[in-house]
Amino acid sequence: MLSRPEELLKKGFAFPCTVCAKMWRALDRGAEVCEASMTCGGPMMGKSFPDYEGVLNGSLVRFCFRCGRQASKLVSPPDGGYIGVCDEHIKMLDVSGGL
Repeated sequence: MLSRPEELLKKGFAFPCTVCAKMWRALDRGAEVCEASMTCGGPMMGKSFPDYEGVLNGSLVRFCFRCGRQASKLVSPPDGGYIGVCDEHIKMLDVSGGL
């Protein structure tokens, strides 16, 4: 069983997922996906982690959605929210910079 956020990052989960209470509740029950997997998600799904629940509420934009390092740019997915992204991971998104 996974026990730390770093382990989830290594498995490819986005940083907000690794520190989200909904993800850990699902893992504690033995599930392989987050309990909000149908409604939540990051910029690759056009979302800004709308169902995130955890210690970073209100400050997700300060961290890169992919790795958790300090964000250098903000991007706005189609859902209208904002997410942070570092210089290394901006190339994952189809944008020409930040806000």
